[in-house]
Amino acid sequence: MAYKLMIENVITPLMPVTMTPFYVTLKITNIGDSVFPGGILTVFSVQSQSASRSVSGSKLPKIPPLKSGESLSLEPQSFSMFDGGVTRLLVELKANDDAPVDLFQNLEYNMGEKWLNLFKIVDQEQLKIISLLQKIVELLERGR
Repeated sequence: MAYKLMIENVITPLMPVTMTPFYVTLKITNIGDSVFPGGILTVFSVQSQSASRSVSGSKLPKIPPLKSGESLSLEPQSFSMFDGGVTRLLVELKANDDAPVDLFQNLEYNMGEKWLNLFKIVDQEQLKIISLLQKIVELLERGR
C-alpha cells in the first residue's frame, strides 16, 4: 500500500525573472485513507535546460504526520536562475516508515514517486526589450 499525497506549489512572484530571487511554497495534502506517518523531502529542486538549483540537504523540510484530508504548507524556499525559459520544479519525498509514496498533481493525476511541475522564468533582457518597445509605442501614439 502506498501513501497518497497531493502536492501543490505557489511561486512568488507569479512570473519569476532571471537573476532575481523567487520563492516556492509547497502545500502537501494527504489524499489517502490512512494516516501519513511523516517523512522528509529528499529532492526539492528547480531545473532549467542549463542549470539546477536545489534546497540543501540540511534545509530540506521534514513533514509531520498528516491525517487523511489534512494539509501542510511548507516554509517558502528561495531560488534564483541565470537563464530564462521553461523550468521544472521537482519534488521527491520519503515516508518515515519507508513505505512507498505516490505523489499527485491533482486528485486524479498520480505522478508516482517523482512530482514535477513546469513554469516559465522570464529573461531580464527580454523584459528590457519589451519595456523599450512599449515606450516606443507610447511615443508613436502621442505623435498622432
